[in-house]
Amino acid sequence: MIKKTQPKTINLFLNLIADSITFWGVFSFCVFLYNTGFLGLSRSVFDVTQTEIFLSYLLFIYVLYNNGAYIKKRDFAGIKRLKGVIKGTLQVVLIYIVLAYTIKYQIPRIISMTFIITIPIAIIFSRLLIQLIEAKLFRNINQENIIVFGAGKVGNAFVAAVSKLSSSPLKIIGFIDDRKNINTTTTNNKPILGGLKNLESIIIKHKIDHIIVAIKEPNPKTNLILKKITEKHEISLSFHPTKKLFEKNPYKLEDIAGLPLLSSTQYSISEKPFYNLFKRIFDVFVGFICLILTIPIWILASLAIKISDGGPIFFKQTRIGINEKPFIIFKFRSMKPNSKKYEHCPIDGNDPRITKVGNWLRKFSIDEIPQLINVLKGDMSLVGPRPEMPFIVDTYENYEKKRFSVLPGITGLWQVSPARKSEIHDNPEYDLLYIEQRDLSLDLLILILTLVFVFRSFTH
Repeated sequence: MIKKTQPKTINLFLNLIADSITFWGVFSFCVFLYNTGFLGLSRSVFDVTQTEIFLSYLLFIYVLYNNGAYIKKRDFAGIKRLKGVIKGTLQVVLIYIVLAYTIKYQIPRIISMTFIITIPIAIIFSRLLIQLIEAKLFRNINQENIIVFGAGKVGNAFVAAVSKLSSSPLKIIGFIDDRKNINTTTTNNKPILGGLKNLESIIIKHKIDHIIVAIKEPNPKTNLILKKITEKHEISLSFHPTKKLFEKNPYKLEDIAGLPLLSSTQYSISEKPFYNLFKRIFDVFVGFICLILTIPIWILASLAIKISDGGPIFFKQTRIGINEKPFIIFKFRSMKPNSKKYEHCPIDGNDPRITKVGNWLRKFSIDEIPQLINVLKGDMSLVGPRPEMPFIVDTYENYEKKRFSVLPGITGLWQVSPARKSEIHDNPEYDLLYIEQRDLSLDLLILILTLVFVFRSFTH
């Protein structure tokens, strides 16, 4: 029997060290403000024992751990871990607020609030920094050995997708395929290791951690055999998503190292009424603040568009939203005034319809800012599936229409994924994965990652 013997000890140790440094660093920063008199407070009111401080640190680490901030499973952008960090940090903040206002510690509340405000920002960005370090230094450490069941078009497409990931923990060992007269090496230079009858010996020989089924329509009998074998050897089994699988099976999407794959877990879309309420409040509050803060950008962008060609400032287009309800989306116009609104963009990205000013607006995502109006109107959310044009929606399969179960968003999981360079309507799995796993911590994480990508566009 094979155990998963690829511990992520180094990664977990780095995360623990980063969280510890962040905690003590932020605490030291607060003490520095106090000692320098920056906050105008008397030194006599700050009287906390080292034991109390250390217990606060242990509470911080425990709550992060309890929320999954140190799980070993690797996924795209460490989403599961970062969600745990956000949930845990918010819980810690609430606990610290209660302690600051109920227990009579001899510590100024303004220092407590400085710590409470600073720690969430610091911990999230320290984790993002650790992920960059991991991607650079440990990309070949703790990789999972993968075999792909099916050496046809779907299987090769999956291998090609993995090869495009810059820091994937997946290591493709080869293919399993029962077909006769098939080349021993595929177009991706991965060998055919054997057929289903050789699978167990292949698992043992190559220390396989995960089997990906990548064929158009897996046979139920074959699926049952694969499930029994993977359970026996305690390894994972997933399915590369295809239209037929989505249509015929209630499979659940999972994020496996940055790729949305189907598991045999039952699929369901929960209503989440409390989440929807809090998300709407968050959208209105943050959307309004962003609208106020971006007023200078509105003025500059409007002037640039008007001066460049004298055409209209805004681009308005019909999109399909929640419950397949059409609405008008607003953007800063980035195309020539007489361009056709409803057509596919060129595959190579060189769109002759885009103006020089439009290129600049798109590079820094400034053209998306007017969608804040859609958010305040209730047509869109800050985070959600990308709203599509009617002529594209007309081609949707039934499974793709699950996108309409939630409000569309300005940004989403696809926009911060490795697939963002391709068309969104070619990657519906990312939207479906978001819909299944959506919660406030995931929304916050996507917003943070979006800001990181926008910042990178300014620095490159």
